[in-house]
Amino acid sequence: MEWKQCLTAFEKSVYIKFIKTLYKDDPFYVDYSTPILIEIFAEKSPFSRNLWYESYLIMHSGELVGVLTYLIHKHYCDVLQIAFLEFLDIDGLPQLILDHAGLIAKDKGVKEIVIGLNGHVNYGLGLSVEQSHRPTFGSVYTKAYYSKHFKELGLEETRLVSFQYPWETKEFPMSMEKKNRFYERFNFRIMRKETFDRDIEIYTALNNKCFGEHPFYFPRTVEEDRFLFKDLKYFMEKGSLIFAEDDGKPIGFLLWYPDWGEIMHRGETLSVITFIRKIFFGKKVKGFKIVEWAVLPEYRRKGVPVGLLAHCFEMVKDRQFTKCTTSWIVEANKDSSGFGDKWAEPYEHYAVYTLKL
Repeated sequence: MEWKQCLTAFEKSVYIKFIKTLYKDDPFYVDYSTPILIEIFAEKSPFSRNLWYESYLIMHSGELVGVLTYLIHKHYCDVLQIAFLEFLDIDGLPQLILDHAGLIAKDKGVKEIVIGLNGHVNYGLGLSVEQSHRPTFGSVYTKAYYSKHFKELGLEETRLVSFQYPWETKEFPMSMEKKNRFYERFNFRIMRKETFDRDIEIYTALNNKCFGEHPFYFPRTVEEDRFLFKDLKYFMEKGSLIFAEDDGKPIGFLLWYPDWGEIMHRGETLSVITFIRKIFFGKKVKGFKIVEWAVLPEYRRKGVPVGLLAHCFEMVKDRQFTKCTTSWIVEANKDSSGFGDKWAEPYEHYAVYTLKL
């Protein structure tokens, strides 16, 4: 095997083309990853300027058999990520990928290797374990043999799961009396156009405080999140970002989107075309997705998470949606997965692999 570093624009385009070609006949594939990779290659965004990376084409007997990017973010500097990883199912290749990562990790002095994180959890987390349907809006989707091979190498596995909740009844499973208790104790408000800039700052601060203990999260900057929402804001609906407040203090938030993946074509990336399709076909989307849902630790046992969820369902109850899907949740985190275990069914399964050095 030969590791050929991507240095030129042409080599980077070959990397992108390999991904597109690998999935060209896959009926479930929607491309949420290459726009992030292109952002990194351009090296102009706040996120890309905060990381070191090397991207490679993996060659075997003159043929391209895989692509991957090794990266280290300055706010996650003890971890080497094996990111944007795609390869043909060839015996021994996963071990060679890991061995090459070990050489880089030693040179960079990092303490851990993570497989299944594409830069930051906000850009996707996990390798697909099993899936027989199109991923929900913004979700990761990879060949199932990736997770199988890395598990066989004996790496530490963290399992993730998303849930789907059928919602044809348009009823939140809680009495109005109980819901009113949340409104008596806390304030729930939605982000509006006129509060967008300030609310992104609040969103970033809450992310960094709420997810600080998450094993794969590292702090974001306001500039990184503003760039993230530069395009995503065109796919938000009224009430997509909800904040919980205690006497004016932000204490939690919930972010949801319609599942725009339902109207995207196979292999499509999020683009102007998707936005146009949203305008003309948006009412055909039957699912909405809870992308992020977080509360400060000291408020998690005070009903705030359920209050945010109840307010979310109030925002969507008069719309066309008949199902709700969550983003990934760490299976072992029972505080977060309680909603799914109680009210929903497992929908998508992922795994992240780590090697401590």
